[in-house]
Amino acid sequence: MSPGAALLLAVAAAAAATAGAPGPFEVWSLRGGVLDSAAAGAPAAPVGSIQKVWVARAWGEAHPDPSTAIPRHTCGPASGCWNRKGHGELGLRRATSLSCNVYFLALARGVPRFAAEQTFREAGFEVRGALTPERMVGLDTGGRPVTIRPGRLLESFRGAVSEPWAGREDVRAELVDGMRDASEDGTGSLVPLPGLVVKTGTVASLDRNPLTTSGWAIAADPTGGTVRLALLRNGTGALAAARLALLWREDGKGARALPPAPVEDRPGAATDPRRRPLPESVRVRLFSALSPKKITATNAGTFPLRFQSRAGSLEWVGPGAAREVREGSFLSSGAWELSVEPYGLVRLVRGSLEARDGRHPVLTTALRDWVEGVVRAEARGFPAERLAEFVPVILRFLQRGARHGREDVCDLSHCCLFTGFGPDAGWPRPDTARMEAGAARRDRPFVPETVLTDGDWALALDSAARPGASLWSGHCGGSPLSEREVWGSGSAAVTPCEHAAQHGLEARWTRTVMEETLASVFHRRPLAVEATERDGVRKTAITFPDGRQELLWDDLHQRLARVAGWDALPSPPDSWTRTAAGWAVAGRGRGHRVGYCLGD
Repeated sequence: MSPGAALLLAVAAAAAATAGAPGPFEVWSLRGGVLDSAAAGAPAAPVGSIQKVWVARAWGEAHPDPSTAIPRHTCGPASGCWNRKGHGELGLRRATSLSCNVYFLALARGVPRFAAEQTFREAGFEVRGALTPERMVGLDTGGRPVTIRPGRLLESFRGAVSEPWAGREDVRAELVDGMRDASEDGTGSLVPLPGLVVKTGTVASLDRNPLTTSGWAIAADPTGGTVRLALLRNGTGALAAARLALLWREDGKGARALPPAPVEDRPGAATDPRRRPLPESVRVRLFSALSPKKITATNAGTFPLRFQSRAGSLEWVGPGAAREVREGSFLSSGAWELSVEPYGLVRLVRGSLEARDGRHPVLTTALRDWVEGVVRAEARGFPAERLAEFVPVILRFLQRGARHGREDVCDLSHCCLFTGFGPDAGWPRPDTARMEAGAARRDRPFVPETVLTDGDWALALDSAARPGASLWSGHCGGSPLSEREVWGSGSAAVTPCEHAAQHGLEARWTRTVMEETLASVFHRRPLAVEATERDGVRKTAITFPDGRQELLWDDLHQRLARVAGWDALPSPPDSWTRTAAGWAVAGRGRGHRVGYCLGD
């Protein structure tokens, strides 16, 4: 055992000693969408405060208008929370990390009962009797607790962590941030697991031992690729989280969210030695940033393709014929032209389509076709020598593991942009796509015009097996960054850019972020905004009358994009300066500036 693991064990043992013998410890897991056999057959049980995840979801679904601010509440000494001193004034993020009963009770009271019951039942909870706010948060249940099977809980938690919430993605973002905080300085922090999301719950002894409790902890990497649920039959949720964290660190399985094991400390070294083999096909979640009202699939090939409805009926779709993609439908593998309303977007893909909700279908496509779609989106017009460098980076990225649970990737830049086989689209407005002239009309069967030759592809596969960059970014700005600088975890090594000196001569970008924009994003006006660096991690620190918040670029970028557009913050900013209009922001490059630089 390593010295670090021994220290973690000592911490967990000392914590357990304060609560008596820890008793039996059980762990169930969900990896790559597959439940272990024990989880699949485990009986339903109450899980206490873990239910608060779905309290937040129920509130978001009951308040779909993004202009409705996520509530803040005060938890004081007389509030009756599990913390007798109270937690002070809280937003959703901090309340989640501390599992504040007062805050979540207030949130639950803002949800109509029928809406709450629907959310809980869809998640797999077994609800008997009226679902009161107290029962929603896992408190006094009058002998009739809300229960759930471990296997169903793992699946629902994976979805909450990795799948967007229609209309209130801001609620999910704060919830996930709070569960990430919980693993570092909240209820799951006895043995910290930086980068993972954790939720704990403590219930009356499942073995009916008087004056004792049973503890639950559930943890996942942010992609939902690996989820684990732990039960400490004689203990608390915090102790269960400590034992689970120790187990996770000891075996290293599925812990891609943790800083990778040390590798060669030299530029260009592979950032994760536990890379998975390249899959033959890739599952891609489509249209993740859109809210389509209707998607129509047209057979763009030369032979009939199968279309199966949710009800199970099967029909054949001939060349040139079309069907609406509805919830639960399945389209067999072939060439499909997808028309997305009301955006006017058209996308041509090759593979099978699974339409879970009818609005964000999952494409299963050949590995090479996926790479072709990424190259078209990320490196259109690259000369052959640049493609020979870039394609192995794409392949190494895929080897890092699935980023969305059952799906390997989505089609957004936080995975990698993917446009299939085109046509090219511009976005003059967030709700309108401008298709390349004539590209949407297809009066002949689809014949793919591949970017990569067979020889290029063979060389790329060979190169991807060797150490090298596994991330990329639009433009390094003359100063590439490491994973650790941007995300607070991962490798501290910087991938060099041979054009860095040239890129450093280019003008820095500047933007003006209006004060009203920040007030809209954070629901209160900031007193100060500054670019900071703490322990080698770059953040933006925002000071409010009620406290200070520090955000990584990805988080702030996503929040600003909803209000001011995706280009409001092109890369991690270097400075913020107050002006009469708001805040002048300056920076360099485009994107996160990590890995292979796509700049000319």
